[in-house]
Amino acid sequence: MKFPFHFKIIIIIGIIAINNIATASSAPLKINAGIIPVGSLVSMLNSGTKNEVNVILSNPNMSPHESIINVKEMQAIKDSDVLILVSKNFEHEIAANINTTKTKVIYLDELISNVSPNDPHFWLDINIAKEILQVLAVELGKIDPNNAKAYRHNATKFSDKIAELGKDMQKNLASVQNNFMVYHDGWSYFIKANHLNAYYKGSITKESADHHDMDTILSAQDIIKLTAFVKKNNVVCIFIEPQFTDTTLLDFIAKNNLKTAVLNPIGEMKPSLVESYFLMMRNNAKQLKSCAS
Repeated sequence: MKFPFHFKIIIIIGIIAINNIATASSAPLKINAGIIPVGSLVSMLNSGTKNEVNVILSNPNMSPHESIINVKEMQAIKDSDVLILVSKNFEHEIAANINTTKTKVIYLDELISNVSPNDPHFWLDINIAKEILQVLAVELGKIDPNNAKAYRHNATKFSDKIAELGKDMQKNLASVQNNFMVYHDGWSYFIKANHLNAYYKGSITKESADHHDMDTILSAQDIIKLTAFVKKNNVVCIFIEPQFTDTTLLDFIAKNNLKTAVLNPIGEMKPSLVESYFLMMRNNAKQLKSCAS
């Protein structure tokens, strides 16, 4: 059966359109996470895919609570096909600059069960990290069905690896026997997951309701109260963080012959983003053991 010429043109255009749609649907995604540890978990899920995974707030010495979005970061936000954030409040500067018509936004605190609004640092709990992998595998599978099988496979694979990490950490931290304090109130998940509640005596500063303005310098009155608290609770170690600088606290630690070490809830960007989460957690366990054992 012969078709008129104009029908042939219509058929050819239709075939091209279908091919373009298929190509577009299978095009690699630009997936951005707000912070390094979440980016690392997302990178685990994308192992073996052609998707591009990056981190918006990649400076390990800058608190996500207080980061000001620069031009490069702004462009990355706009270019994102998928943007994965801890919460609207946690990375509030990113959340305020999202183009929702282009970008699919995933807020983890809306998907993870039993998280506290007073402490958004839930990725520091090994069990919650595994849950993040599972829920993101489902969400990414909805957005990108062509890689849904890879997401499910990677979620299982890396959940097993994270479980082994958790066992190693608990084994190493079993030697902790001294009371300690942390700089800011963001370690409740880490402490609970590693059975350290008996030795944790609180934080130097408290987060405000929207998790901002935490880098406060201790006043003379604060030092008096802290001195009494440390003595009463037999605190041996105070942990500091690279994201916050308080020279008054460092002077207090030195004058009172206290031990100190660095805990980092954000970690650092590594050549292999997948490894960033594992290295961050192992290093925090190592630092805590060295100071409080």
